[in-house]
Amino acid sequence: RGPARTRAPEAADQTLGMALMSANVSYGCNHGYGSGLLGLNSLGAGACVVTFDRDIRRCTAVASLGLSLMASTAPESILAYVSADHGDAVIVETRDVDGDYADYAFSVLVFCAQ
Repeated sequence: RGPARTRAPEAADQTLGMALMSANVSYGCNHGYGSGLLGLNSLGAGACVVTFDRDIRRCTAVASLGLSLMASTAPESILAYVSADHGDAVIVETRDVDGDYADYAFSVLVFCAQ
């Protein structure tokens, strides 16, 4: 037998104490779907504002590139960060292999302590 294990405290509503929001966004920031997603706004090639239904300033945003048949070059990088100007939005930037802004489909997850 090993040392006694203690359970992590549970949130009052018996959840893990975390909210999870998500968005799957199409090439060009044209449309998307997900949990808590309110809207999308393209800032130009390779830049998309993803708006959620709550304040996410103290949350963590993580994004990953998706596949798109419309992309002419291979994706190189993706960056996601909570907007400094809008507390309910994540800015997602995508770039091609040359480092230029380019449109790609992507997914973004937002983790928030409840």
